[in-house]
Amino acid sequence: MKLLEPGDKAPDFETTDQDRRPLSLKDFAGKKVDGLKFTGVHRVTYLIDEKGKVAAVWPKVKPAEHAREILDFVDGGHPAIG
Repeated sequence: MKLLEPGDKAPDFETTDQDRRPLSLKDFAGKKVDGLKFTGVHRVTYLIDEKGKVAAVWPKVKPAEHAREILDFVDGGHPAIG
């Protein structure tokens, strides 16, 4: 599986929320989203900017440390890929 890289256009995708209502990436365009839920074996986080571009990628997520990594990145601290 090819990972997205910073600068790539974020592809639209569809999934469901916890109540099984359909969601797509475009539903969140221009909105700030707090909290992420990961399912499956691959734990990758993509930070999408307001223009729909990938701003940063965390290809190997460790759940116990990940929230701090994202906050540090947003505050200008430790970089992700990008």
